[in-house]
Amino acid sequence: CGASQTFQHGTLFWSNSTGTHAVKGGILGEYAHIAYEQSKLGFPTTDEIKLNGGASQAFQNGQIHWSPRTGARFTTGAIQQYWSAHGWENGWLGWPTGDELTVKGGASQTFQHGTVFWSNSTGAHAVVGTTLSKYAAARYEQGKYGFPVEDQTGPSQKFQHGSIAGCGKNGYQNPTGFFQMSSCNVSVPSGVFGYASPSKNSINANRDQVVNAFISRAYDYLGTRYVWDYAMQPGNGVDCAGLVMQSLYATGMNLQDYNPSAHWYDPWHSHDANNMSSDSRFKHIPLSQRQRGDLIFYPGHVAIYLGNDQVIEAVPPRVRVANMYAGNRHPTGAARPFI
Repeated sequence: CGASQTFQHGTLFWSNSTGTHAVKGGILGEYAHIAYEQSKLGFPTTDEIKLNGGASQAFQNGQIHWSPRTGARFTTGAIQQYWSAHGWENGWLGWPTGDELTVKGGASQTFQHGTVFWSNSTGAHAVVGTTLSKYAAARYEQGKYGFPVEDQTGPSQKFQHGSIAGCGKNGYQNPTGFFQMSSCNVSVPSGVFGYASPSKNSINANRDQVVNAFISRAYDYLGTRYVWDYAMQPGNGVDCAGLVMQSLYATGMNLQDYNPSAHWYDPWHSHDANNMSSDSRFKHIPLSQRQRGDLIFYPGHVAIYLGNDQVIEAVPPRVRVANMYAGNRHPTGAARPFI
């Protein structure tokens, strides 16, 4: 048995086994939507917990999670266990964007960066990226492929009745709000400046492998001529921001408004080194905490940190490796593209 009482700023719920807990705000809205304690969640077992960028609250048979971007959604059972095992909202799936759906033979739930499918015989597995798009076109688990039987670790993912080839990213990933990595190639506006380095990432690359892909691509440009506002192929020409841009593309990182065409044609993007130095989509850190793969900023310039005070950078006349303090330079800051 239990009881509830509403107040101006929330509702208190009590049961003999869970005690009294308040439910409020967006979480209360979701709880009401699924019929309060009469739903599969039951009574609340904790008060709301504030998270980085949102909140969550535990119930007898699951949780409700809320963020400003995704709203409030509940998770429960095997799909919640899968999400928990992969870092909750701070993991590569991000926040849930839909409630769990019961489907024939199992369940599914959408998240910011993929969808988790569960059946009793296959367990819970995520499908992401272009694999998810192809799976959707084939009517998900109700189509010819059935449920996924594994997470994707290579160029294709196995399902009950076949495999789907595709790209994306699972495992290590930047938190939501920062630029994301992928095994997919980045698409940029076409034209003379329509080149983007192909992704060197595997779909389940760890952080070290992502950083190696980033730096390896930068080394491909060693000796390439410096050309202001260029972000072209190795041997053609780059400037400092163009080198960073093309090297990040090699990790499958879609930089959105940063692209080779904008870097050449858009006056605001002609100073992308300065733009990157203040962009919150990179994690800005104290210079003293710099690590291999970080970005090092100077007035009007950006370089890639290699470790031991060495950077790879595009400066006139060509791309080089140098000491970060060479020429009595003084860095103004640092940022971490891979968190």
